[in-house]
Amino acid sequence: MFKIISQILIIIADVFFAMSVFSKSKVRVALWLIISDIFFGVHYFFLGGFTGAYIIFADIIFLTILYFTNKYNKNKFNILFSIIFACISIIITIFTWNGIISLLPMLGMTIYFLGMGISNLVYTKLALGIKNLCNIIYMFILASYIGAGLEIILMACSIIGSIRDYKSKKQVSLEKSNKENIVNNQEETTKE
Repeated sequence: MFKIISQILIIIADVFFAMSVFSKSKVRVALWLIISDIFFGVHYFFLGGFTGAYIIFADIIFLTILYFTNKYNKNKFNILFSIIFACISIIITIFTWNGIISLLPMLGMTIYFLGMGISNLVYTKLALGIKNLCNIIYMFILASYIGAGLEIILMACSIIGSIRDYKSKKQVSLEKSNKENIVNNQEETTKE
């Protein structure tokens, strides 16, 4: 019964995760990931993947701090928080060790925490993609085949979102450069 419920939860979690991947601001990414992680955590708990569940619950705390820091303080999220939570994921893995399988959520989340601490949204989404790869393997081992299949789709979404954001930033940079060239040309013309 828990396996069926967990598969339903993973579908809901993946919908919110997909929304995060296509969000254009870090605040929105954090908000959708908080909702997604609630479902992911319960999903892992039902499957007996306690390392994954506890690391996901730590991620909910991390994302809540990130969300409020970025939304209300307007400061850059401190990389120190990311390092602290990466260490927390390692500690959780030690205390919930269930064999080599426990390394997958720890590795994925450590990279993800560090990626979230970087202010570049493209790197954040790339870190989400790496986290997805670890989740895919973890879910196959836990026999969550629907979840693993959906994670493959989400990993593709992460890659597409990263490429789209990269191209968008490149286009904005190009437009800014063109405007600067026009201004410089106008200044040179007025000097002559």
